[in-house]
Amino acid sequence: MKKIILLLSVVLFVVSCGSDKDDEIIKNGTSKGKLAKVIKESERGTTVNTFIYGTNGFVKEIEDENITTGKVYKTFKFHYNSKNYIDKFELHKANGEVKFYANVNYDNEDKMISFSNENGEITVKYNNQGFLIEENEKGIYGGNYAENPYYIDIKTYKYDSDGDLKNKVHNIDRIYYSNTLYIYDNKENPIKGIFPNNFKLVGDCLGDGVILRNILSNNNVFLATSVPKNNKQKPKTRTYTYTYVGNLPETVTYKDYEGKEVKETLFYNN
Repeated sequence: MKKIILLLSVVLFVVSCGSDKDDEIIKNGTSKGKLAKVIKESERGTTVNTFIYGTNGFVKEIEDENITTGKVYKTFKFHYNSKNYIDKFELHKANGEVKFYANVNYDNEDKMISFSNENGEITVKYNNQGFLIEENEKGIYGGNYAENPYYIDIKTYKYDSDGDLKNKVHNIDRIYYSNTLYIYDNKENPIKGIFPNNFKLVGDCLGDGVILRNILSNNNVFLATSVPKNNKQKPKTRTYTYTYVGNLPETVTYKDYEGKEVKETLFYNN
């Protein structure tokens, strides 16, 4: 039975297989394997996200490649400590230069409490059920906080009884559409399990696309409504249409903010 819930956008991802051979990657849900690739097609071109796993079973790299040029133009890399927890992640340019990085910090109970770099930090809070409910950003993405202390972005999160993020709110004045509400299906989110459970990736630093931004929920969003702060703008809605094999999505289509159709096709390791 489909759940009617509300949420805002989140970060997310796609995954690659342990092998680079196309014959070892199968399409959609006919296997229980992890997500290997997401191919995104639109009028702007075709890109592919390939996720590469380490021996610990978690993703260690995400390559973002432009199919038209055949070039990988950015790569995300994840570094693990002796407990197999992510302690650092990096965004590399096409030439290998590190464009962005963040250290991941944990408390004595191995709960993730912050991301940090020389520009600032993001701290997070949890409710009694262990769900991430607040993200307090001070400069980590928006420049050096010590030099620009005005850059503060606080986001709050609410969940439904099934553990899906139903509402995300930006608490800063410069965001016109600060509150987004979502409705989910009852199918399996293909991103679950690609990272350790205590890695609660927040922010929008890891790319676009509906598959890449759904890391905090168990199911797949099929309707999103962004609500403006005032009556000068109208609410914006976006519908996501899926095809499935078994309980996993094979394709998802939707329209971008310019009204142009986008299609994402998912591939899984066998």
